[in-house]
Order: sequence, then C-alpha cells, then structure tokens
Amino acid sequence: MGDHHWPSRNGEDEEAEEDQLEYQYQFGQNDSLIFLVDCTESMFEQVDEEHGSHFNLSIKCIKNVMTNKIVGSNRDLLAVVFYGTRESKNSGDFRNVYVLQDLEQPGAERVLQLERLLEGEDNDGFASKYGRSDDYSLSDALWTCSLMFSKANKAKKLGHQRVMLFTNNDNPHAGDKQLQMQAVRRAADMQENHVDLVLMNMQAPGARFDQSKFYQDVVSMPEDEDTGCVADPAEKFEELLTRALTKDHKKRSVGRVKFRLGQGVEMGLSVYGLVGRTSIPPPVKLYKDTNEEVKTITKRFVEETGEILLPSDMAKYQEWCGKKIWMDPDEVESIKRFDAPGLTLLGFKPRRRLKRYHHVKPSQFIYPDEAAVRGSSPSLRCAPAEVRGEDVVAVWQYTARRNTRTIRPLLPQKEEMDEHK
Repeated sequence: MGDHHWPSRNGEDEEAEEDQLEYQYQFGQNDSLIFLVDCTESMFEQVDEEHGSHFNLSIKCIKNVMTNKIVGSNRDLLAVVFYGTRESKNSGDFRNVYVLQDLEQPGAERVLQLERLLEGEDNDGFASKYGRSDDYSLSDALWTCSLMFSKANKAKKLGHQRVMLFTNNDNPHAGDKQLQMQAVRRAADMQENHVDLVLMNMQAPGARFDQSKFYQDVVSMPEDEDTGCVADPAEKFEELLTRALTKDHKKRSVGRVKFRLGQGVEMGLSVYGLVGRTSIPPPVKLYKDTNEEVKTITKRFVEETGEILLPSDMAKYQEWCGKKIWMDPDEVESIKRFDAPGLTLLGFKPRRRLKRYHHVKPSQFIYPDEAAVRGSSPSLRCAPAEVRGEDVVAVWQYTARRNTRTIRPLLPQKEEMDEHK
C-alpha cells in the first residue's frame, strides 16, 4: 500500500504530503526474513512418500516463499541458515551453524541452489557437504540471526524483521538446562529488539509436537498475532506452505496513533486498512541520456530584481471588507492543525442508533501497539468486553493527520480461531 496524493489548491500539496509521510512513516523500508532450519538427524527421516523428510518439506516451503518474494516484493531481504550441521560458516564463528545464504535480495541463483539441495546434486548431497550433528546450541543459531540483522541494518534501514524456525524437535537440549536457558534469554533479547521468532513446527503422522516442553517460552507472538498460543504443528506440505505464506504476508499498518480515554489514560494503536482504492501511479520523468529520475525543484523570485525568495520572505493573506489580513507561514500552519493524531473517546450511543447510511467510507481495523505504550493489549481487551455487554458503540474523534478530523463509531469484535488456532 503506498501513499496516495492528489495536488491541492493554494500550495497545500506540500503540507499534505508531509502529513502523509508522518502518518505512514514505516513505508519504504526493506522487510527481512531469515529461514532457520534444524538439520539434526530426525529432520532427515522419511515421513512422506511424495515430499520425503521434514528437511525436504522445509526446503520446498522456503523455495516457494522465496519465489513469491521475487515476483511480489523483490526489495525484501531473505537468508537461509542451518543449525545442527557438522560444518560451520557464520560471522560469529559459532560451531555447527552454517549460513547458506546471506541476508540479501532473492534471485534465481538462490532458488536453483535450493533445488539442487532437494535433488541431492549439490556435491553428492547434504550429508557430504554440510554434515549433521547433535552437538549444537540453539542460542548460537539465534545469535547468528541477530548479527545478520544488525549488519543489514547498517547498510539499509530494515522494516519488519522475522525469523522462521523449521523443526520437528519439541524439546531441544533435553537434559541440558543451561543451553535451554541460553536459548530462552537469546529469544527474549530478539523480541526486545523487535525481531519476531515464528515456529514452523512439524510432526510425523501419529506423533505429537508438545510445545509446552520448550517452545512456549521461546517463540514470540507478533503484536498483530497475539493469540496466546502456538499454532498446531503441520503434518503435510500444503499446511506448512500455507502457514509460511500467511506468516510472511505483510500486514502493514497505515499509521500508529494514541487512543485517549481521558484523564491522561492512553493506549497505543496500530490502524490497518482492510480495503482501499488502487490508483494508477503517476508518470515518472526520466533524463533521456542516463534514464535517471528527474527531480523537480521550484524556486520563487522577485520579478523586478530576480532575487530568490526564501519561505521567510513570503506571506499569505485573505481579503476582508477591502482590507488584506496578512498571516505568516506559522500562523497558516497552525490554522490547518486541528489536533495531534490520535483517537479521543467522546462517549457511547446505543447500537441501534448506528444506521447503514452512516457507512460513508471503508472501515479500518485497530489493534493494540505494545511498542508505543506498554500494557495496551490487556487494556484494549477489557474495553470491547464492556462495550459488547452493554450493547452500545463507542463514539470517538479520529484524527488520522493533523489537518483531518472525523467522528467514527468503534465496533468491537470477538476474535475467533480455527481448528489450527
């Protein structure tokens, strides 16, 4: 979803664009995703006649996601990391962690490399080149991912950072509490740095993946998916691929605002657009010799002297009763500003007062934003419960940008899960 901007009169287009950029500050960033694959012995046991082992299922799933990225969002960064290998290759010199592909934009050569892994043609197969070992540390593997994100952040600003962990082992480091605690602490550090760790757990037919043994303390629930539980493990390739594509789907908010309840009580909210109009992008002017984008620079000058005018040299006026009322740029700016962006609770109305003709533009979905205000999730969960019980709708003032203000109703909805949570 990009910025939609139409020229306005009286030179207001620059101010409107500035507001839109402030409202959608997170657009234009590169999302990053690291596939972290368990390569221990159990991952290579045959579980499916069509797709083979869990390792093959993982690589096929990664290849499909990577192909979709190339077609749909090739600016994003992807990486593939193995842990539990005999060989080691990583920037932190950790044992039994092998970085197969660094965090870079996807391409055809990377997809072909994954296909060679599946076909067993990459230097006589996986075992001969990378090997397998149970002497590994999950904490070192997560640390390797953190270092890769840090290195990429120095080169370009990253947006969404996520690690997909493919494994069928529900209790790694069983019997070694120290290694388990190191992994838990490392996962907590990643969560504090806004890195989501998503568990792509698999299980063989007839087996059971018990997430309560270890992963319930490791896997972080992203802010937009805080269901309080880990999804059921996948048994088939189609289930695994569907979950991977769902997790990778960009759910970008169109803005972050504060929800004000009065008397200094605030909650952080992310606003999501459920549906929007797609417009034809404006033409881009290019320089014919180099095909570089041409940038337009506007300068104003005094016609008599040719002197260039600065913004501080100009003022606007309105004429009333034959007299010009002059206003400096700061005064003009303050007139356009209604209020700080956010939502302010005005009161409550019976639900029956809400009519169908009140729906004049697409609805938006709000979700608590813990990064803005801690404690927003439990606070917002309590509010809809009270509203549903009283059969009323909350009426609020919604200021998306400083120069826009609307009155909107809040309709709470109870979240429902499918059989896979």
